[in-house]
Parts: sequence; structure tokens; C-alpha cells
Amino acid sequence: ASGNYFSEATPSTGIIATGQAFFVQVNTSGQKITFQENDKSVNGYTSRFKTSNNPLKVKMQVDSVQYDLATLNFSTTASNNYVFAEDASKFTNSIYNLAFVTPNNRTVQHNFVSTLLNNSTDTFVLSTTSTVNSNFTLNFSNFDIVPSHKHIILVDKHNNNFIDLRSMPSYAFTINNTIATTFGNRFLVIITDQFNPVPVKLISFTGKKSNQTNLLNWITVNEKNIISYEVQLSANGIDFNTIGLLKATNSNSKTLYTYTDNLAKKYPTSYYRLKINEAKNVEYSNIIIIHENAEQVKNVFIYPNPANDYITVSSNQQTIIKHISILNMQGVAVMNIKNSTTKINISGLASGIYLLKVDTDQGTEMIKLNKD
Repeated sequence: ASGNYFSEATPSTGIIATGQAFFVQVNTSGQKITFQENDKSVNGYTSRFKTSNNPLKVKMQVDSVQYDLATLNFSTTASNNYVFAEDASKFTNSIYNLAFVTPNNRTVQHNFVSTLLNNSTDTFVLSTTSTVNSNFTLNFSNFDIVPSHKHIILVDKHNNNFIDLRSMPSYAFTINNTIATTFGNRFLVIITDQFNPVPVKLISFTGKKSNQTNLLNWITVNEKNIISYEVQLSANGIDFNTIGLLKATNSNSKTLYTYTDNLAKKYPTSYYRLKINEAKNVEYSNIIIIHENAEQVKNVFIYPNPANDYITVSSNQQTIIKHISILNMQGVAVMNIKNSTTKINISGLASGIYLLKVDTDQGTEMIKLNKD
């Protein structure tokens, strides 16, 4: 019903589970498949949609139920190119699709590649498409198949984001079919022995209203090889544009930077973040929110806040809640909640500050959430 399925291209290991529906791709018309009594197996099988399996797994999720799936499998005899006996071709569904793209330009869902070598960097192309403009989350799991000394990096070519997947295995993104860079071969999965994150330590990034402007401040320490800081502004907390550029001092001591947004009245609510440009990498700060009108009337409310185990989301009688997401301060969705759920269990979240993103028929509201 959801349009999801799992591909299997290796008959020696693929056992159809009891009660599991399946279909087979053939190369010419008029073929048939016949099962003999001795084809039955008494060995264990994998219930594909109920238990984990060993490959590095990627899900392109709409919510906790709806997703598409792709896997990376490693073998000493496998080729990184598409091979019929190794890889399972991607059978596209009619809405959203996730697939790895092989060097010989084949989209595959079940991708066998050569075993990772020490002191090497392997890059895999990940394609994401959707017939509708929508928000999605990439969720990665089963990292144990990759040697523990290797970094697993997700690169978003649309906005130059670099994500260390071992520490942050989920990544929220948006597909807009009017913007070519938001779909197709947008992502790279890089597995490498060498990865140096931005060495700067951002102690704080804050902002406040000051007369007719918004005043932003950030403090850093131990800067090294930092090229610049870009101040980025968004009206909705998702789509950011650069409005200012400050050159880094590259000081070992504490450094205070200040930026004044003189066009603060442009949006009723302004969302700011820093794009930190280092010689080889790019990282982003937490997101801060400044309201143009401090007495702004809100349509959505949460309580308690701060909270430890549960929060309740409510709206006024004129507002219909469509979707709820909880974002970390890097803007990555860590939870997606059905619109019918108003009491949300947040006990599994680490203590810290999050953004509650609530999509309603009146627009999108972002609320800061403190998790004890």
C-alpha cells in the first residue's frame, strides 16, 4: 500500500519469507517461473520490513511509516559498476524514489560494491526524486558493516552541507521540482579514513531586536584556516539566503563578531544561521529566531516548556495542524510526527535546545523547545 519494496538479486542468499508478496523482473516477454517442491527452504529467512539486515541502510522517509529504501553491501568479489548477478535494479514507484547510482550510470536499490580498503576514500552517489514538492528525511543505519576507524560523510551538493553520519544519522531536506539542484544525484556518501571537521569552536550564536534592526553576535575560539562567516537569513526556517559576509580573524583567543541586519522588518519572524567556510569544509551554526513583533500572536502552543518526557501541541480553533517535526539546532529533523498526534514523547531526545516546526493551514510556525 505504501509503494515500498526490497530488491534481491542474489538467488543463493535470497529466501522468500513466509507470506511475503513478491514480483520478478524478466528480460524478454513470454517467460515464466516455476517452483519445485525441493525449492522450499527450512533455513532462516529475513522479514524484510520487520527486522534489520546487515547492509548499510538508507531510508528516504516521509514519516515513520512511509519510506523508500536503498542499501550498500560490501564484497571482495563485487564490482562498483552495475552487474546483473550482483545488484538489484531500482524499480521506481510513482511518487518518491531513492537509489544509488553506479559509475556506469545505473540506478540500483540493492547495491553490491567492492570491500573498503584502508587508507582509501570511496564515494557513492545517492539519487533522490519525487513527483511532488515535499520535505523528506534521510535516515542511515547499520554502520557496523563499515570499519569503525572510517568516517561516513553525507555531502549535500545543493547547499554544500557536510554531515558526519556516525554522530548525526538523520538529515532533513526538501525537494522542489522547480529547482534542479534539489533532486536527482544530489547526495554523495563518502567513506574515508581522513575527515577533518571545521576546527573552530563556536561558543555562542545569539541575536536580539535593537530598535529597527536585528543585532547578531557570535563568539569563537581556536580559529584555524577559517575563510569567512556568512550570515544567512530565512523567512521559514528552511530556505536560507546569505545576507552578509565577515572575514575570519583566525585567532586562538576568544573573538566576538557582530552583524546588524538593517532589513529586519522584511519578515515578521526571522531565522538566522552562520555558514562557516573553512579551507576544505563547510559547517553551519545553530538557528536563532527573532520576532519582529515581540507581542506576536501565535496560532500554535506547546507545554510544558522546558520538558522532559512529553510535550503537548495545541492550536487555536481557527488553525489546523498538518505536520510536526522536531529539529536539532543544525536544522536536521530528529522526529517526524503524524498530524493527529498532539501528545509527543520526547524522552528519547538528548538534553538541549530544539526547534518545533509545525506546519498548519495558516503557514509554518517554529517554536524553541528546551529538553531537560
